[in-house]
Amino acid sequence: MANLELPEFDAWQEQSGMYRARHKETKREIEADTWARLELLACAVQIGVTLSESAGVRDPDRPPDIDWRPYHARATRSRVREYVTRGAVEYELCVESGQYVIRRTDRRRKNRTTVSEVGREQSRQATLALWRLIMNGDAD
Repeated sequence: MANLELPEFDAWQEQSGMYRARHKETKREIEADTWARLELLACAVQIGVTLSESAGVRDPDRPPDIDWRPYHARATRSRVREYVTRGAVEYELCVESGQYVIRRTDRRRKNRTTVSEVGREQSRQATLALWRLIMNGDAD
């Protein structure tokens, strides 16, 4: 079995066939039925820990606070791979020049639409893990 790409975790496979990992600092455990899913979950946990640490918060069970930044197109085309709408806020998983980015269009304020992004500075796996959190309603 290969090691997780994130050195912050200890990982193993149980006799039942399930894959498990434990975050070394927070001791939070995750479980998945495939190695690929375990890696995605590990990325999501690490994003949450990193974002919480940067905000001065140390609770790994709290949904991550996402550092949304103003959107700046880096390519002439942005291919929307998936999207979800929650009220007046729309989230899009996009690919621009081979790079994954999550774009958020917020129409909650009257006469003002803001478009922001996250994910350009992260790995593809980390961006996809964050996208899954958004899709599941665990982050915004």
